[in-house]
Order: sequence, then C-alpha cells, then structure tokens
Amino acid sequence: KSIKSTQDITLTKYHKTFLACAAVRLIRKIGLRHYDYINNIIIFPDKFETEEFKFKLDGVTGENGNLGLSWKAIIRGISDSTDGDCVITHEFAHAIDLLSGDFDGIPHLNCDKEILHWENIIIKDFQQLKNEVKHLFSNIEDESELFAYLSEYFFEKPNYLREKLPSIFELFNRFYQEYELKQ
Repeated sequence: KSIKSTQDITLTKYHKTFLACAAVRLIRKIGLRHYDYINNIIIFPDKFETEEFKFKLDGVTGENGNLGLSWKAIIRGISDSTDGDCVITHEFAHAIDLLSGDFDGIPHLNCDKEILHWENIIIKDFQQLKNEVKHLFSNIEDESELFAYLSEYFFEKPNYLREKLPSIFELFNRFYQEYELKQ
C-alpha cells in the first residue's frame, strides 16, 4: 500500500513500519486480503478536513480506497493501549467493513449463517446496542461506526467487552480470531 504524508510532516521508515505494525493487529489471524480495498494511506500532522467532511477529523476511510490518519491521533491512540481509543484500529476496521461492499457494520464473511448472525446482532438490534454503548461512544450514527468503535474496544479493552457485552465479544472474536478462549 502507498503511505504518503502531507507537506507538513515528513514520514520516515519508522512512521511507516509503526503504522503497518499497528494495522496488522486487526488482520494477523484473518488474512491480509481484508485490506485489499485500501490503496493509499495519507498521514496528516493533526486533525484535517476532507471534501466530504467539512469538520476536523482524526481519521477517515473513503470509498475511493484512501485512508487518512492524523499522526497526533495515532500517538494519542497508542499512548494508552487499554483505553479503547485507537484511530488506527478504527479506520482500518472501516476498511475491513468496506471490503464486503458497503459501510454497513458487517465485515466480509464466508457463509450465510455468519452473515445472518451479524445482521441479527448489529443491524436488527442496532438501536438497542447503540443505547447499551452510548456511555462509551457518544457519536455512533450508524452500524459502520458501531463496528469500528467496537473493534477498538475488542482489541484494547477485551475484558470489559467480554464482561459487559459477551455476545458482541463472541461475535467479534469469531471474526477476528484474536483470543483463544477456554471452553
């Protein structure tokens, strides 16, 4: 993937390696193909605006295959790996979501049974789930944002998610295959 920056920041090999290592956390057990949609990664020094969003952003994943990230938000996100706030995880989760063809909160899955299971939990119960997590994420507008925020918590606060939302933890763990659980 192409990793570029705006003129206000100089990317070194360290920046690129760091970003790649943080991004691979999401797909290390499910495969690189989940990032096939991404073409370009653009790093900004701080919050930025896009043509689509006329307000300051920490990150954005576009339908055109471009992913934009604020370096300041990246540093904030990795400074505490247990706070549930990681712009890298959030935006790369959007890219995973988009691989299925739409920003809909359902990643590319291999069987209809799994798709139906995700639809029942993420789509059908969206309003209920949104209410259950509104104290954690105040600006969830749709299922795609819910998927991205829950992905942040899945990787950074797995015990919290497992305790408070066990069905969500199980759903995400079946997809990401991150944690080996004792039966």
